[in-house]
Amino acid sequence: MDCFIDGARTPAQRRLAAVVDRWCVQRDRRLHFAAAHAMALDAAIAVARAGRYLESRWVLDLVEEWAEYYLVTVEACDDDLTLVTPPAWAEAHRAAQAQTTEAAEALMLGVSAHLTNDLPQALAYALRSEWPLPAAQLARRRADFDKLLDAVTDTVDSLQCLVARFDEVLVPDRRGLSSVFATSWDVPRMSRSWREGIWQDALTLVTAVDERWSAVIREEIECTASRRAHLLMCPIEHRDELVQLPARELDRRFPVRHLAGQCRLSGSPPVWGGSVPTATL
Repeated sequence: MDCFIDGARTPAQRRLAAVVDRWCVQRDRRLHFAAAHAMALDAAIAVARAGRYLESRWVLDLVEEWAEYYLVTVEACDDDLTLVTPPAWAEAHRAAQAQTTEAAEALMLGVSAHLTNDLPQALAYALRSEWPLPAAQLARRRADFDKLLDAVTDTVDSLQCLVARFDEVLVPDRRGLSSVFATSWDVPRMSRSWREGIWQDALTLVTAVDERWSAVIREEIECTASRRAHLLMCPIEHRDELVQLPARELDRRFPVRHLAGQCRLSGSPPVWGGSVPTATL
């Protein structure tokens, strides 16, 4: 068990702090996830500096790459952000700025996108740099991956009950509109349900035969992340059970049950599957 000792902020921590500061000044409700992300990143890095990962250096490289997938969708630059923002993040950013979105919903849309859209791809990048790995070394990577997810999701879960009150401070015009009774999700349980699918998606990307196949896999990952966004926001039958499903099972069962006016997101949910009745859940 190694110990990485360095008191300085990492590049991702500095960039996230700049995003948080900017959105505090602008009273931008996308701040709810950005601040949670910054706190979760701090917690994950604290675990690394305490030497509690098997290989802290590898985990720190992973969290830097993971943060990049989020930061590229929010940092102002010469690029058109719509060209680099996947559907789940586009929905999360738009919903966070909508008056009808609860603060906890804005937070959870970001959590879902970061875990199910970004993490498989960041993890694949981290594994690909040393691929192929012997079984024992791959098991060490999996153990550190699990510990990282626990550190991140435990931090985020503790914030769900606080964001409604912070929302009223951030945007005084919403005073009295935010609800502390918004749906509260069991983030650690979600993490346990999703992590095997995240790990397998990463391995599938690493072992893809060529770039064309990798592109297909990434599209499927983005599709699943978009479905989870709709489950978090829209009154879909059995959504509490469906949102917990691993990616492959969700893709097999996902129903398209949005009636006119029911969908709370701007994009239509991806459509395929649905051959298995949700009554079997």
